[in-house]
Amino acid sequence: MATPSRMTITESGRDLGWSEDRELLRSLSDEGWDPRRFDFDNSGLVISFECQNLGTPSEWEYDCNQEGGTSVATIGTLKYYAESHGLEIIFVYRVGTQGAERQGGYTRFYCRRPRTDNPRWKFPFEYCGVVAGEIVTGFEQVQVERPPTTHPKEWELIGTVRSWNEADWTFNGRRLRIYKRPSSR
Repeated sequence: MATPSRMTITESGRDLGWSEDRELLRSLSDEGWDPRRFDFDNSGLVISFECQNLGTPSEWEYDCNQEGGTSVATIGTLKYYAESHGLEIIFVYRVGTQGAERQGGYTRFYCRRPRTDNPRWKFPFEYCGVVAGEIVTGFEQVQVERPPTTHPKEWELIGTVRSWNEADWTFNGRRLRIYKRPSSR
């Protein structure tokens, strides 16, 4: 078995955009690289990758997309995208024209699914957000049993983004925390 290799990719010196991020994730996973950690530095988003067997495709297929709008739109879009494409959202962050954590109105999300068919994988996770102590479930306001506000150990935080105020098209100073957990469906 080969020794794991590691590499770090920043936004500095590369093309920015969701389609460029999608291509980066896909091409690296075709060579065996998996994103293991997401962080931020002065140049924007930093992604740490790890590879077990260089040249052998990863067991995961990766995707990337983004959405602008309110907290409801953000949660609704990522839930719909994940379910309609059979994906797991692994990281969410706010992005603008200059890259991560800028004054942009978009929320970018990274996703994955197994490369091989797995009938139990279809909808493996459920998602919700919390802003100002309130649960946000997306376009379809459904009741979340055992939400992250009362059962935090059941949920994994996958991103925190600034909350958008649709009334005046500005950020309202609040943070939307986005969570996932394995689905019971």
